[in-house]
Amino acid sequence: MVGRRRWKSLHFPKRSDDGFDITVEVFSNEIIVSADGPHFHFDQVESPEDTVNDALGLTRDLLSPDMRILQKCTNGKPYKWSLQVLRNGTWHTEQTMGLLVFNIIGKRSERVFTNRLLPGRLNTSDA
Repeated sequence: MVGRRRWKSLHFPKRSDDGFDITVEVFSNEIIVSADGPHFHFDQVESPEDTVNDALGLTRDLLSPDMRILQKCTNGKPYKWSLQVLRNGTWHTEQTMGLLVFNIIGKRSERVFTNRLLPGRLNTSDA
């Protein structure tokens, strides 16, 4: 892409089979946080500090048990990922991403992936 150059990247490998890798990539005009299937774009809208705070805040929460990824599969192949947040003991879907083309008649299954590298900080009554 014209005008887009990756400056740095930071990788957090999963520590268990039920965890997921996280990669933070810093470009000249955005930060992308990838969590295996789903990825999140943080464009510099207001200030570089706010962009970095938002991207690293999400990264920190993805490393804790307060966030998880619900992966839906067809015939064992992933096609949809939902980012879920734990609030007051209940999981809430914040964002869902999926493939446009997938096998709609295949056998469906689900897997949940959670990291436990940092303690949670989101599971409060005001979240």
